[in-house]
Order: sequence, then structure tokens, then C-alpha cells
Amino acid sequence: MARILVVGGTGTVGSAVVSQLLNDEHEVRVLTRDPDNAAAKLGDKVEIMEGDVTIPRNVEDAMFNIEVVFSSLSSPPGKKNITDIEYGGNLVLLEASKHQRVKRFLYVSVMNAEYFAGYPRFFVKYKVEEELKISGLPYTFFRPTIFMETLPRFINKGKAIVYGNQPHPIHFLAVADLAKVVAESLKRKESMNAVFDVMGPEPMTFDDALGMFKRYRRPKMKIEHSSLLWGRALGYVYMKKQPELAELVTLMNECETTPEKGDPSLTQTLFGPPATRLHDWLLDY
Repeated sequence: MARILVVGGTGTVGSAVVSQLLNDEHEVRVLTRDPDNAAAKLGDKVEIMEGDVTIPRNVEDAMFNIEVVFSSLSSPPGKKNITDIEYGGNLVLLEASKHQRVKRFLYVSVMNAEYFAGYPRFFVKYKVEEELKISGLPYTFFRPTIFMETLPRFINKGKAIVYGNQPHPIHFLAVADLAKVVAESLKRKESMNAVFDVMGPEPMTFDDALGMFKRYRRPKMKIEHSSLLWGRALGYVYMKKQPELAELVTLMNECETTPEKGDPSLTQTLFGPPATRLHDWLLDY
């Protein structure tokens, strides 16, 4: 089993990956700015190290005796320094990983990252991908579609709003299924220096997914539609008070013009198809 440093370990993706790595009996160390929160969320089987990923000395200390690095680094909605945190922090990780001569660098990006120039949170992940490819480190990165776990973010005060037409189907993915792929990749030589598109089992539009959410979890929830123009105006007005709204509208603007372009065939050949359908996820939500 490997000694693994996890960055982003308290987020939705990172915490699921930590859980799966522990199930597979890896030794997991998490670098975090909030050790109390990390300990409460991740339990006592994880080694918690306090530090900031953008500070090289903190990362170098956390890297001691580490064989594998996993990054799902992200920043909260509304942060203006996404590039400083996600790009800068991952560059610090890459440099420290070179010095430590880690055996593998695992990175969670996002599907279609290169096409999301209008959505900094996704496009910065493409920039990290490019740095990782030329780093000389053995790498594996994962490009998941939109997670099922993001659907509740579309709901506010008993109402879900779909901005724009949103005609393109999306293979919504359960975070737990991504975590299994990440953990399994450590057992496969074929995953070295490879890119894996990770997609859920069934295509559906935002309307389909939110309609199912309503049916199974929120029968009284209203689903409304609004223009992207109006959404952008609201996002601008409420950018400081409701940064999640501003980011949501920006994401939906990009999704309306950019269909999924991934190919999960390699992922499913090596690791099998995803197990979780939206119906199943909603029953456990």
C-alpha cells in the first residue's frame, strides 16, 4: 500500500477519495488549513497536517516520506484568487513532488476543461493539466462530468432555476464512483501517464435531473426557467452576497454552448462501468 498526500481532502471529492483510499488500506496524510475541521470530517485514521498549499515550506514538510500525491484542490465560490489557489497551489505541489520523486501525481480536473475559457473555475484545471503533462512526473488525471452532488446547489428556497435552454445531455456522476476509479488506478500500470474521462451511467438534461430530484426528494419544489441574460444580471448584482449564484449562471452559460466531449471507453474498460444511477443516489441522499 502507498503513503499518499491528499490536498483538497475536506471537499466533496477529496473526502470521498480519502474514504476509498482508507478502505484500500493506504496510509493517508491530508494537508489542510483547518485541521480541526479535517479531523472531524475525516476521522482518526487520517494523518492531519496543518499548512497552506500555496506556501512551499508547508508543502515540503507535508511531502516527507510520501509516495503518491492526490490533488482535488479548489477554492470556495466567490473567491477572486482562483488562479492563485488552484493553479499556484498545484504548481507548488508539482515542484515539491519532483523534489520528493513521488511515484505518481493524481489530479482531478473536469471534462471539457479546455473549452471552458469563460468559466475560470474549470479552465484553470486545464492549465494545471498542461503543467502536469510537461512536469516529468508520472501522472494520472481524471476528467469527471458534473457530479450528482452539485444538484442541490441549483435549489434555493424551494425553487430550482434552469438558466438558458440547456439542451445537451449530461452523464451526471456520483462522487463515490469517481473515488473508486481514483483508488483502482493505483493498482493498474496502464493508468500511468493516462487521462481518464469519467462519466455517469445515463445521459439526462438539467431538466431531467432536477425533475427526478423533485420526484424523489422534494415533491413541492418548483422548477422554473430563466434566460441566461437575466441570470447574468442577477449574478452581477448578487456577486458578493450570493457568489454561488454568479458561478452557477456562468457554468450554465458554458454548458449551454458546450456539449460533453469525453470518451469514457478507456475508463470503463479498465475499471468497469459506474455503479450509481441518479435514482439510486437520490434514494440515499
